[in-house]
Amino acid sequence: MTFAVDDFGTGHSSPARLEDLPAGSIELDRRFVVGLGNHEIDRAIVRSSVDVARATGRRRVAEGVETTIQFHLLITLGVDAHQGFLFAHPVPDELHALLSKQAPLPQQQQQR
Repeated sequence: MTFAVDDFGTGHSSPARLEDLPAGSIELDRRFVVGLGNHEIDRAIVRSSVDVARATGRRRVAEGVETTIQFHLLITLGVDAHQGFLFAHPVPDELHALLSKQAPLPQQQQQR
């Protein structure tokens, strides 16, 4: 099991906390992803966060990806994984339960 540092770069999720946390990945906060195409400061923050994660052997995940421009910039900057409305919208609990019954996830199959 690995842990992720959520909303990296905001609040208590500063680079200094990486020394104390056994996290396998960092999740870049969506506020930096939103401005990627228009604001150099957001690109610089994402770039430096990716550099820190890479240097410490952590996976890089971007939250709040909504456009193909953001997606391509994040790939160029070295982000490993992406989350956001570009890929899927939240699924209601009822639909999630139905889909899980139809096609169980691999870990669910192993537990049966």
